[in-house]
Amino acid sequence: MPTRSRKKDKANEFSLIPERKLLELYSWTLRCRLLGELLEGVHRSASPLDLEAASVAVCLDLKSGDRVFTTGHEFLPAYVRARNLAGALEVLREPAGSAATRLNEALEAARAFKRTKTDNLAAVFCAGAEGRSPAWKKALRVADAETLPVIFVRILESGSEISGHAEHGFPAIPADGHDVVAIYRVASESFAHARMGHGATLIECIPWVLAGEDGNDAVLNLERFLTPRGIATASTKAGVKAGFARVLREWSQPGKSRKATRQRSR
Repeated sequence: MPTRSRKKDKANEFSLIPERKLLELYSWTLRCRLLGELLEGVHRSASPLDLEAASVAVCLDLKSGDRVFTTGHEFLPAYVRARNLAGALEVLREPAGSAATRLNEALEAARAFKRTKTDNLAAVFCAGAEGRSPAWKKALRVADAETLPVIFVRILESGSEISGHAEHGFPAIPADGHDVVAIYRVASESFAHARMGHGATLIECIPWVLAGEDGNDAVLNLERFLTPRGIATASTKAGVKAGFARVLREWSQPGKSRKATRQRSR
């Protein structure tokens, strides 16, 4: 009996995240996978596979009033933030603007949060070549100089070089770009840092294994971690997929879904 208790405590200490939250992280990562497969080729600056983990880990626990920005038309952060397809489609409908314009919008939102003394923050996602652009580097310097509540999330390709503190003085934390739990932990600490008025954090999400090798899959990584704990079970996965399919049907046939809802309620 004591041995089993110690094993259970060790498992709890290993995650440091409640099981309900772990299940939520898994469910939303799987939804992002399904949406990414549905809209394959729409992302302009990065594959949805490279954005799943960061989108879920950073956007899932944002509070009311927080803002999300992307330097391109990356729809997964908006999908998780809004908790519905409308959020993703709204991003895709937006006219293509420059990365510099979007970064300036994020900085202005952060300035407003600081000026009004709220504890809100801006999360900014950057993927691909934009992470090496003058506009991105300038945004980092401005956020540093003004101690703005911004979480910068840079999505890097395998083999890319992380920037560290080269362009700024605030924390720059690397994380496995396909490890939802690892990014979630970093994001949680970064949120607290920003909400207490301590300024920005840069989270650099980079694959920790070579392209094509086992490990570059956020969903599978979560399943390896959670299934032995009885969280990400086959029935859980089937339920998420069924729910996603139902949402798609209702979205594509809103009139029929409303009629069906009325009939079920009788």
